[in-house]
Amino acid sequence: MLMKKTPCTNGTLSRCTYAVLLLVALMSATFSSSVLAQGQHGIGLIKGCQSPVIVGEPLLCNYTISNTLDTGTGAPGSADTLTISRLEDFVCNGGIVVGNCMGKNAQPPVPSGDILPLLTLTLNGGATCNGTQTICTLPPGASISTNYYTHYNVEADDADPLPDRVVLTWQDTNSSGSNNPPVGDQEQFTGSTATITCAPCTEDQCQTCNETTNLCESANEGLSCDPDDPGSLCVPDSCVEGVCTADTGERTDCGPGGVCFNDICVDETGECATEPKNEGGVCDPEDPGSLCVPDSCVEGVCTADTGERDTCDGDECLACDDADGLCYPLPPETAPAECFGVEICRTPGFWGARGGFDSDGYYQKGQNVTGSVLCGGEEFVVDGECVEGHGLEVCGTLITNTDYDSGKSATEAICIKGGDPRAKMMRMLMSASLNCALGDCGANTLDLIDDCNLACEDNTDLEAINFCQSSLGCFNEGGHINADGTCSPAGQSFCENSQASCSDDFDCNVLDGESCVSYESCHDRMACPDYYDDGEVNGTDDCYEPLGAASSPQKCNAVRKNTPYIFDLPGWGTNP
Repeated sequence: MLMKKTPCTNGTLSRCTYAVLLLVALMSATFSSSVLAQGQHGIGLIKGCQSPVIVGEPLLCNYTISNTLDTGTGAPGSADTLTISRLEDFVCNGGIVVGNCMGKNAQPPVPSGDILPLLTLTLNGGATCNGTQTICTLPPGASISTNYYTHYNVEADDADPLPDRVVLTWQDTNSSGSNNPPVGDQEQFTGSTATITCAPCTEDQCQTCNETTNLCESANEGLSCDPDDPGSLCVPDSCVEGVCTADTGERTDCGPGGVCFNDICVDETGECATEPKNEGGVCDPEDPGSLCVPDSCVEGVCTADTGERDTCDGDECLACDDADGLCYPLPPETAPAECFGVEICRTPGFWGARGGFDSDGYYQKGQNVTGSVLCGGEEFVVDGECVEGHGLEVCGTLITNTDYDSGKSATEAICIKGGDPRAKMMRMLMSASLNCALGDCGANTLDLIDDCNLACEDNTDLEAINFCQSSLGCFNEGGHINADGTCSPAGQSFCENSQASCSDDFDCNVLDGESCVSYESCHDRMACPDYYDDGEVNGTDDCYEPLGAASSPQKCNAVRKNTPYIFDLPGWGTNP
């Protein structure tokens, strides 16, 4: 059946037009409804830095992160839950404030790295964080505020005001199920600034803050000063007839110590000079700079500053003090071990076999090395006993002989047998003490011996006792004691900071300047006591080389068969 076409004319045209308009209206309404349903996404980030900040002081900033902007699907109450995973601060000391300070022509910023795990966080509105603060969750309406944090001390030549930017890495969980969420890590930036000011200027020098350079400068010209004290209120100006006068370098007349405070006041000539002319002049050793600037006061005489003093003649145990140009010994914590003498070491077997003397029933021909070192020299050994005031204190007891069956015997302390941890430590501790009396032990070794003596007296900390036995045993075999009390075995190379084994510098943290080092075995050095200082060695009374036969091996064997340890022998625990 064919349908008859009806042209849209007259009334028919109106019906068609109405139908088209109705369809367009319905489509428009549908489109508008779809647009209104779309959500918007984002996170709130604000920060502030304390201002003004003094040159040399830390730049302190704090931060607040909030989930108050996100609308989820767009429907009321549908905001998404957000997470944050990183917060990094950038000090824009070059003055660039775009992004993370790395805009065009920017100077490199000073980044903090991720500080989120380092901050003290205040969690509000249901915000939570995992235990390490590497992920924090902010439900709708939640916020996180932080304590003040710094990773940078302000410098005088920093941009002023000093910009600081922070970058937050965050994620949208799309908990609302919206159809337009951001995917993956997002970044949010914001910033703050701080003005810079000088550190407090010293009033006695009449200094004021230069707001351009943020440095203190002299502003004394025209102020009253004391002509008998050329530096009073005038540094770096000069006191001329009671008035501070700018130092132009043109003055020609002065007396020793007179108005040449900034220039060089020469000795008895009374003339000012811009070059040092003090060499040979008299000076005050209690005031190394007196009449000698920029020379040095050495034993009361001005000595020219040749620029070579900072090497201290190549002595690695000395350092030049910039304040007076004199050389001083390095402190133990920074000086090389050799600065405190040369460590000499022998094993417990060495000391146990060399403690015999002529009246000893177990004596064999040889030297009484152990007794001599124990007492500080053969002249301090009388009838096998150290004279009063001599001996070595070990484990809280003064050890004074090498006898059999004595509570004060080095031989009893060394020649033990059995598995008692404390007795084993005593063996190593006694031997190490003799080694340090023989040679000149470094600070690390002496600190370890002190700690192990305390552990031995305490006798309750098994972990410390075992550690001492191990480290001291390694030292007695020729090893090197590190700053943490561990021992690097003889012949082993190790990284100077981590003490990890190495074969060359590239096995260590070369970026931090760590080197692969090794030390000569103290077991290979000649057994020459440090209390002899006449320089004679090898075969003289001043050196136990060559050693010859052992003097007490039978005594040591007999001690090993004893039932009691030295702790149980008569005399133990007494310390006259």
